[in-house]
Amino acid sequence: MFLRAAIGHRLFPACWLAADTGMRRSEHLGLRWTDIDFDKARVSINRGRVAIVYELCESRGKTANSRRSIDLDPVTVDVPAAWQSQQH
Repeated sequence: MFLRAAIGHRLFPACWLAADTGMRRSEHLGLRWTDIDFDKARVSINRGRVAIVYELCESRGKTANSRRSIDLDPVTVDVPAAWQSQQH
């Protein structure tokens, strides 16, 4: 129901990606477009972002396992790719 309500919102691709991958909030906030490989259907988790005393800080994660790749299904690849093409 949440994703249906979010359709058309500018953050819909981010909501879809979060729902499909189960990424942590800090990992999701640390993503960059270059972290998504549309050809290989994979997202690379390389950093996280958290607020510490009202200041945004970037981290590499607590452990080596924090830096990883997540395979994406075809629909999840199409959602942000379609949105990005609409922006240019």
